[in-house]
Amino acid sequence: MKIIALTAVLTLGCTLASAQQYKVLYEFGGSSNNDGASSEAPLIFDRSGNLYGTTAYGGDPSCTGNIPGCGTVFELSPGSDGTWAETVLYTFSGPDGASPDAGLIFDIAGAWRTAPTGKIRQAN
Repeated sequence: MKIIALTAVLTLGCTLASAQQYKVLYEFGGSSNNDGASSEAPLIFDRSGNLYGTTAYGGDPSCTGNIPGCGTVFELSPGSDGTWAETVLYTFSGPDGASPDAGLIFDIAGAWRTAPTGKIRQAN
């Protein structure tokens, strides 16, 4: 009896998981919008439900490579209407790092940190 009940719970759980829907929270404008481009690293949440991440390109248009811009650190904040607003928190310029492909972490004080191309950055 116990084996049959466990199988039913696992089957139900798998059915619910396969019915998930995905929604685009924000579309980056890319290098022409200076808000960032190519966000590939994992995102992190803060206690208020905001998302934080990095983009490998975009941001400062004077920092050039294959794609203009050296990347950004951004925050996505949920609105009460279901939309998300992006805020660029930091724009890399080259000497301070470029094209971060690593995600962010929060330190014990709640400041974000990342290590783009060997540089360590801290939130102000």
